[in-house]
Amino acid sequence: MVQAQWKTVKLPYRETGINAAGQCELLEQFKKTVLPLFTTRNVDLVANCVPHQLSPLGTKLQAEVLVTNQKERQASSGDVR
Repeated sequence: MVQAQWKTVKLPYRETGINAAGQCELLEQFKKTVLPLFTTRNVDLVANCVPHQLSPLGTKLQAEVLVTNQKERQASSGDVR
């Protein structure tokens, strides 16, 4: 049995500013293509994207991702690093 817990992940780290304003389309694509590869819940994308334009109100993607405890996993498998 593998021990796991839910971890909240927020993208981008800063939700406002010129850098965050340009990430709207990137976060939409991340939600569509990358997140489905993981076990997630409570996915929340706050975005008002207009193609090829900055989104001055910023963008936020937040989700809970199921992660394992790597230290416990390594100890149980006998890995020594």
